[in-house]
Amino acid sequence: LQACCNAGALDQAWKVLDAMKNYKGISPSRSTYKILLQTHVNHHTLYKTRGTGLKAYRLFQEMVQPPDQVSYNITLNALAQEGNYELAQDLFFQLLESVDNKETMVDPIPLRTVLKAAAQANTRKAANHAENLVKTLQSLPCVDARAYCTVIAMWCKLGQPERAKVLLAELTSLYLQDSSQPSKNNPNHHRWQPDPISFRAVIGAFSQKIESIMESPTSYHAKKNWEEARILANSAQEVFMDMYTILKYDPNLITCNAILKCWCQARQPEAAEDFLQQMLHWDMAPDIVSY
Repeated sequence: LQACCNAGALDQAWKVLDAMKNYKGISPSRSTYKILLQTHVNHHTLYKTRGTGLKAYRLFQEMVQPPDQVSYNITLNALAQEGNYELAQDLFFQLLESVDNKETMVDPIPLRTVLKAAAQANTRKAANHAENLVKTLQSLPCVDARAYCTVIAMWCKLGQPERAKVLLAELTSLYLQDSSQPSKNNPNHHRWQPDPISFRAVIGAFSQKIESIMESPTSYHAKKNWEEARILANSAQEVFMDMYTILKYDPNLITCNAILKCWCQARQPEAAEDFLQQMLHWDMAPDIVSY
């Protein structure tokens, strides 16, 4: 069975399991089920066969012995591979119900795998599910800045920088609330610290949206498009300023150039020039891309 698992040979693995039960009278142990569950993951990795996640989920539900966390993690991973976030979320809640004290649920891997499933689905519905899940479970120790940043990345990929910005602001607020207490008395001081990559991703998403709006505006829609692009560019700069002034992340040239690009794409050369002057004030030397 382990050889079948290593090879991702799902059909053969099921035949071995049937032989164990029907011909040899061996009752499969929890370890046997875990090997078979992992076979589903390996099979999808090698052959990209649809439906293996659902099969793994059904097999998990058939386990006679109470599953351990490894069994949950393997099955969640099988569902995540196919973007089956709804079943992954259902399984995650089953895991929570199996824990006597949810406040001791510190392992972030199961939740991250559910979010991975939503990201794999890459739809607005999946991103909404993921955001609601993170906010609902916010009090649990398994929810941290990485969970928020994963959902932020989803909204950026879907071309929804406004939603990403709102969620990033909420994460920043959580971080500021915790950082207002002495870190020695606050073990969660860094739990909510946003990743600077998330700020840059949101700025990049704003830039892409501005580019799509201004790509070929007709004379009829030009004024409306220019105003929308200006608002988006201003939002991008607000994200940048939060990153620089509130969280004290040092600006780099690539991020500064992204803001310049937003203003230029929005047909706002004066705003771009103002930001260029700010770069000089920060001792940030512009390059040829900046100019």
